Amino acid sequence: MIAPQNSIETAPTQRGKPWLKGQSGNPGGRPKVPADVKEEARKHTKEALNRLVYRMRSDDPQASTRTAMALLDRGCGRATHATAVEDGSPVHYTHSRMGGTQEAKPGIPAAIE
Repeated sequence: MIAPQNSIETAPTQRGKPWLKGQSGNPGGRPKVPADVKEEARKHTKEALNRLVYRMRSDDPQASTRTAMALLDRGCGRATHATAVEDGSPVHYTHSRMGGTQEAKPGIPAAIE
C-alpha cells in the first residue's frame, strides 16, 4: 500500500524554526555596514536627492508619486499608524531618527513634532 503524502512516514523530521523558544535565529544581528562604505555612500547624498527631485517632477504620475513618498519618508519619517487598544491601557512607543531616539507624546505623531 502507498502511504499518503502527509503521513508520519513522509513528514519532515523537523518543522518550523530550528531554535528554542526565546532564542534568536540571528543572535549576531544584522551585519554592520563598514564605515568606509557608509562614508562613500554619503558623498553621493546630494546627487541622489537631486535625482529623486528630478524624478518627482516627471510627467509620470506613478513615478512622481512614489518618489515624492520616498522623499517625504526620508525627510520627515514614515507616517504613524493608529493602534487600537481595546482595554484602554496606554500605548508607549519610541520613534528613532538620525538625531536620536525620543519618546512620542500622546496625541502627537512623533514624525510631525
